[in-house]
Amino acid sequence: MNWVSAPQFIGYDIKALPYAPISIARNIFKVPILAWTIKNEQEKQKALKYADNFIFESIKL
Repeated sequence: MNWVSAPQFIGYDIKALPYAPISIARNIFKVPILAWTIKNEQEKQKALKYADNFIFESIKL
């Protein structure tokens, strides 16, 4: 239903990325993706690849 509600961004669990509908929203419809919750460097690197920004918690880089 995102095409109806036109969200400003989509927050998505880093563990579920990559996911085709999220990639379509990001790459075709240009909806920013925020990956959550990033807790370490490995998740940060994954978020940088599949999302536009991220939400972190207790991160130790």
